[in-house]
Amino acid sequence: MSDITQYFAMEDRIKQLESDNKLLRKKLKSEQSLSSKHKVKWRKLYEEHNPPIVTRSDKAMILIAQKNNGELKMTLRQIASKCFITYQHARSLSVTQRKNNV
Repeated sequence: MSDITQYFAMEDRIKQLESDNKLLRKKLKSEQSLSSKHKVKWRKLYEEHNPPIVTRSDKAMILIAQKNNGELKMTLRQIASKCFITYQHARSLSVTQRKNNV
């Protein structure tokens, strides 16, 4: 009976070690990618110059703000197609912007 319990205890320990191994491999991979010489150079340049990076969502937020202020006569579908985002995303951006402005 004790052999069976030891076997199952060892099996559980093996599963736990395998999951720990997976986690450590994932951490190692992320650390290696973060320490890439290209990313380090880019990060240094970014910290020196700090260029404004405007994403598609940022562009959409600007257009939606103009639309809400009455400066722009576009629908959300047109804004979404112009910024290459989905209509649902443009709609959610509009809702969050209205909530933040109120």
